[in-house]
Amino acid sequence: MTNYEKLILIVSSPFYLSDFKRYGVKKFLDNNYDITICNICPIVYPRLFYESNKNELYGGQLEKIFFKKNDLKNFLSINKNNLFILSIHHNSDTYFLFKFIKNFNIKYLFTIINIVPSNIERNSSKKLNYKKFLQLEKITQVFKNRVIYNINLFFNKAKSPEYLILGGSKSLESPQMLIVNDSTKRIWTHTFDYDEYLLNEKFASNKKNYYFKKNFAVFIDAPSPLVNHDALIPGISSPLTAEKYFPSLRNFFDIIENQLNLEVIIAAHPRSSHSDRPDYFGKRKVIYNLTVDLIKNSKLVINRNSTAINYAVIYKKSIIFHTSNEILDHDVMNGQINSMANLLDKTPINIDNLENIDLNDQSKINNDLYIKYENHYIKNQNSDNEYLWDIVIKTLKDEKK
Repeated sequence: MTNYEKLILIVSSPFYLSDFKRYGVKKFLDNNYDITICNICPIVYPRLFYESNKNELYGGQLEKIFFKKNDLKNFLSINKNNLFILSIHHNSDTYFLFKFIKNFNIKYLFTIINIVPSNIERNSSKKLNYKKFLQLEKITQVFKNRVIYNINLFFNKAKSPEYLILGGSKSLESPQMLIVNDSTKRIWTHTFDYDEYLLNEKFASNKKNYYFKKNFAVFIDAPSPLVNHDALIPGISSPLTAEKYFPSLRNFFDIIENQLNLEVIIAAHPRSSHSDRPDYFGKRKVIYNLTVDLIKNSKLVINRNSTAINYAVIYKKSIIFHTSNEILDHDVMNGQINSMANLLDKTPINIDNLENIDLNDQSKINNDLYIKYENHYIKNQNSDNEYLWDIVIKTLKDEKK
């Protein structure tokens, strides 16, 4: 096996300071690898690049941002003998990149880590919303992702990766597995969330917070409806409006506090910019950068469709899922919420219809389902209990021997 000393990390989204650790850049540098961050977001998802939150972007010397395919092609040609790490999806938007990789015979490591439960339960009696389905933008995206993608895959199959990083066991059922062959070396790891869990447990004794001593429920904040991020990617959108969502959410929090005698605290999304006690949350306390700790020390976790629910599963916490009338009319978000909830034997509560709800029944835990969820979507039960990129680096070093 070639001795790779230089690595090229390819990403297709704005690269933030937190991504420096998330994508293993610091780990590789600490292990004497020369690494370059190749950001193709302006080519693949221009709206995401230009309109997303610019706070805490990395912007360091290791990052090269590409605005033209030809410039990227030249860069790949010059660096074709190095090992590439692809933290992107193989789809109609990135097909050109995989074509370059095949033409230059580039060896690469592919990631299928953060698998999200989606559309596991479909209501066959639900009538198709033809008005929504016939929207031009939706038709165009479906055509690109289904028709053009499969035509390209059939006539010009992508070069398979040399290495494949996998998370939970359900990673093997991802459509991204279509580009993998039998010669690809599989590296079983876990989600990025599990890395944060390991880190949190290592330094848990050093953390003190007044709220950890109280009986509280934690609400896992999500970007929408206040922050556009994922919704700037074609094919992903949010149905939520602040005018409808927040009044219902506040009422929901009131009921939780009254019925369960728990204070609701907000675990802020890192891309948000909430004040300490904003009116739209009913002047409830907002805390940044302590999501893992808040979930670990809470009595109850309130979730919409955030993947941070992984922490609640790991710590075996009571979970309540919520939906709304706006969400019920949105196939993607509705499917994600229902899938997560069904896998844990939960029924999402519609915050626009809060009559006669029994929160005590909702807060029950099925330990067997939690263990199954963790194995399927967070960490394969046979993978090492080490940091994700430590596992990867160990594999690469073993290959040199």
